[in-house]
Amino acid sequence: MKKSNKRSWIRIFAVVLAAAFIAGAVLSAVLFKVDPSRTYARATLQMTFNGAADGIAPNGSLFNIGEMASDRVLSAALEAAGLAGQISVAALRGSLYIQGSYPADMLNQVMSYESLMDFTVNREVTVNDYHPTQFMVNLYDDFGLTKAQLTGLLDSVTKAYADDFAAVYSLSVSAPAYTGVLFPEEIDYAQRISVLETNVDQLTAYAQAMTEKDPSLTVEGIGGFSDIAVRLTNLRENDLETLSARVSADALSMDVSRLLSQYNYQVQISTNQLDAQKARLDRLDKLIASYDKNEVIYLSTTDSLTKIDGNSSQTYDQLIDMRKQTAEGITQIQARIDDYTSRINVILGVDETEQADSDTENGGLLSLPAGGEDKDQAGEQDDLEDAAAEAQELLREKTEAFEAAFTAVVAKRDGIIADFGTLLKAFNDLQINSATFTVTSAKYFTPRYLSSAFAMKVLKTAGPICALALMGCLTALIISRRREEKLNNA
Repeated sequence: MKKSNKRSWIRIFAVVLAAAFIAGAVLSAVLFKVDPSRTYARATLQMTFNGAADGIAPNGSLFNIGEMASDRVLSAALEAAGLAGQISVAALRGSLYIQGSYPADMLNQVMSYESLMDFTVNREVTVNDYHPTQFMVNLYDDFGLTKAQLTGLLDSVTKAYADDFAAVYSLSVSAPAYTGVLFPEEIDYAQRISVLETNVDQLTAYAQAMTEKDPSLTVEGIGGFSDIAVRLTNLRENDLETLSARVSADALSMDVSRLLSQYNYQVQISTNQLDAQKARLDRLDKLIASYDKNEVIYLSTTDSLTKIDGNSSQTYDQLIDMRKQTAEGITQIQARIDDYTSRINVILGVDETEQADSDTENGGLLSLPAGGEDKDQAGEQDDLEDAAAEAQELLREKTEAFEAAFTAVVAKRDGIIADFGTLLKAFNDLQINSATFTVTSAKYFTPRYLSSAFAMKVLKTAGPICALALMGCLTALIISRRREEKLNNA
């Protein structure tokens, strides 16, 4: 190639590449400017409450940063920013990006691997075992907002999330009502006490768990969680037991006939259980008697002394334990039958000695007549209804007194719950505050032509254009050289 031709081609290369680069840079500038995803606001969340590093929220549940993108949080944020009618919750969620911050050494661990298998293992261990306590929150401007609007909207999102976090992850206690008209008619007094007992037992367990979590926390005039547990235990063992005894002793009910049916049903069920347990006890006695006896001892049961072997095998010892448990079960079932039978006698006004004779005849059951079968049954039904009506009238004053006492017990429980709530609030204030849940103000980031982001955009856009231009020049050079060679050869 002649020297003049070589210089000519160099100039052509330089001009083409310069033109390609300029065209690519202009195109990059246009694309960079019109790309809304380049404009965003950023805020940082820092979690330092107890359990944050383990992924555990202050109330003991699993912490989930994804709640920031929930409908309730984003709706509240849009309302606070005055953009509820302009931006939808779904659109806002699509422009919100939340990413946890990981330590540098952990990132190095993830990226340093010898094989794909090693990389996968390291990555699983890192991601699954580490719970970030710092999160970067970016809100990209996909809506054409001003700087003030975008940063204000992100601040509203983080503020709404902070409020939601305190509401969702705080410990709290409620006081459901169990009095008067708030009960359906089918919930009788005994059931009311049972429901209240269950509620108090749950509250007691809650207070005991909080005592273990923070035994030193106290509030003036209330004490600590241990004091709440003691007060609830006293309420359960004294006040509620007294109410239960009054219901049993006076046969209190909103519908005596229905209560009679319930008691009779319990007697029947318990009697069936008693027969089954007695049959089981008889079978165990026969099995025990079949063993050879080296040493004679006597085991006391509810109604007899049974001769058994003291030097038995493991199986034989198990039979003895089973017999003991069965005998104890029979005693408990019999006590339950006697209790319900006594309640029935109170309702009907039957003397206990007279009832003993009746037990021999009908197996201890006092059932309501079916009615309509014959005149004797109809007469018995009338007598039972009269007795029930009379008993209901006699128990009216006792019922009113019981309802007043029950209301007082519920009020006492509500007072304990109010103090419990005050303690929990003090606990929450220690766990969730400006020192344990830090949110930075949103910062605004917008496209700049001297930024690294723009440089990357130029490289991605102008680079391929320059490469194509260079390839075109090289192709033209090759074609030109071949033409010269043909001319020279000719």
